[in-house]
Amino acid sequence: MQNKFIYDSLQANKSTFFAKILYSIDAAVQTHLESCMMSDDRIDVDDGCLDFNNDQTAVCCRQFACSLPPTILKKLTNPEKVIHNDDDDDNDSASKRLKKKRRGNEDIDDKVFKNNSPTRAWLLHKDEKFGKVFHKHIASCPKDGEQPICLRFWIKGSCFKNCKNIHGKISQDARSAFDDWVKSCRLNSKPDF
Repeated sequence: MQNKFIYDSLQANKSTFFAKILYSIDAAVQTHLESCMMSDDRIDVDDGCLDFNNDQTAVCCRQFACSLPPTILKKLTNPEKVIHNDDDDDNDSASKRLKKKRRGNEDIDDKVFKNNSPTRAWLLHKDEKFGKVFHKHIASCPKDGEQPICLRFWIKGSCFKNCKNIHGKISQDARSAFDDWVKSCRLNSKPDF
């Protein structure tokens, strides 16, 4: 509440100010979520993107700057009257990046490949942490021939479609070796009392 006057005055001065704040927060949260999905261990997750101290300081000094994508700018205005973003002279490049992102990157749901017939004994238990139980043993994980078995797919239950590891049928020998490996990882991760 102590900075309400500053936020209100910045919004009164520039009608896109609140949209820029919300867009900045959303971009940081999306970056964090993607980091969570891509990291095998919690320690590898990028939490720094959720630190808004620099943004808050910039707001208080009236120097906050964020470029809104053209699609958001259009929604904030009438179709006949387009606001030009004062903070970004290269709206064309932002528009090109947005179009490229639309073409090349589907939604997260479109990127994820779910294991619809998992081996129940291999799935991550509710009380387990993937990093503590399995990640530290990746080097010893068996392969099916020369092809690595996808830990994310078989243990977490889903993976990304562009993953090069095995999501499909695993040979019987590799299944048996992987089953033993999963059991060994779980046995080695239990605390000694």
